[in-house]
Amino acid sequence: PSQIVDVHPYDKDAEEARTLIRVSTMEGRYRPMVLEWNRPIEEMIGFQQMLEQETIGSAWFCWDDRMVTDMGLIDADGARRPHFWALKAALQDVA
Repeated sequence: PSQIVDVHPYDKDAEEARTLIRVSTMEGRYRPMVLEWNRPIEEMIGFQQMLEQETIGSAWFCWDDRMVTDMGLIDADGARRPHFWALKAALQDVA
């Protein structure tokens, strides 16, 4: 397939997101990407593993807390938040 679908699995755990991705791509008719995802630290590794299995690419939402308070990898002062380190670990775990 040449068409890409960008799925935003907000407020979904890994298995709920997997189902949404599969339904949204019509079971493989379109190639899936998730260009905005953000999960609690304890869900990051499992969620990233699911994304590696189900998508052709993904991107974390959001870079810093100036975009959306308490959702960034970096706080408003430029310091790395715990989510930064957790995402780095999750990415290394699936590499």
